[in-house]
Amino acid sequence: MSKVSFSKPGVPVEATEPVSASEQSEPANESAIPCDEQGNPVCSAVAAPQSAFPFNEDNLGFADIKFPQIKIVQKSSGLAVAFSLGEIVLKDQIAIYTPPVVKDGQLVKAGSAPLTVIVIGFRKDRYVEKVPYGSDEQGILAHSLQEVAKANGTLNFNEHKQKKAAGLPSREFQTLAAALFLVRKPDDVQDPDRILFPFLCEEQQYALATLNMKGGLFTEGASVIRQDKKAGHLAANGYSSFTYNFGTKLKTYSTGNTAYVPVLKAGTKTSDALRAFIKQVTGS
Repeated sequence: MSKVSFSKPGVPVEATEPVSASEQSEPANESAIPCDEQGNPVCSAVAAPQSAFPFNEDNLGFADIKFPQIKIVQKSSGLAVAFSLGEIVLKDQIAIYTPPVVKDGQLVKAGSAPLTVIVIGFRKDRYVEKVPYGSDEQGILAHSLQEVAKANGTLNFNEHKQKKAAGLPSREFQTLAAALFLVRKPDDVQDPDRILFPFLCEEQQYALATLNMKGGLFTEGASVIRQDKKAGHLAANGYSSFTYNFGTKLKTYSTGNTAYVPVLKAGTKTSDALRAFIKQVTGS
């Protein structure tokens, strides 16, 4: 798809070309100056230089679009004020998945049905500095491993721990993966005007949305998808060949900390019509 044109309005060639000495010495051509019946000069309209219209959606590409996000509500996020922990929220506005509530191994409250999503692809990985929980410190966002190294950073926790113990400067980084999903509208979500789920295919509404994954989300989300693409059910025909059933679960770590992580299970094979639709929307 083509990109937005950022070219500035042009300048007429005659206004920028140098004028020779012989041209300067020649008398002006009076017939070129518009005059009224009495011979007095009058103003005439000057054609404005032509340039690409900046508000032309045909020039927009995916690189110019900021996609809405889906987020998993964690106790450390601001979304926990308005939504339940573990819910998947679209555009910070509406919960489109709610996990079951389990206590002491017993189901207390049933959750909603898992989402149906199709993976479109990933953007290039970035690397985010890990900061202490509850800290107001802003971590570094690096776009390459070279930038991580320049910041005295490492992705290896043990290496980071050893350097800190030795009094050496070290920053711990995590891989940040961003996946683009085609998300099917859940049956219990009402969106008749297709505001939240604007795309329609085979009588089903869909939305394009990204999910940022680091830490546990990366391990249980991005790594699972990439493994399926390399040596699993997606290997033959790519990301869009199958759907995923997408939910969340509470995971307890060795540190005693807990967080909700993705639960991704292979769904059904996508139809030819849906794959053609995805190609039409994405242009690839």
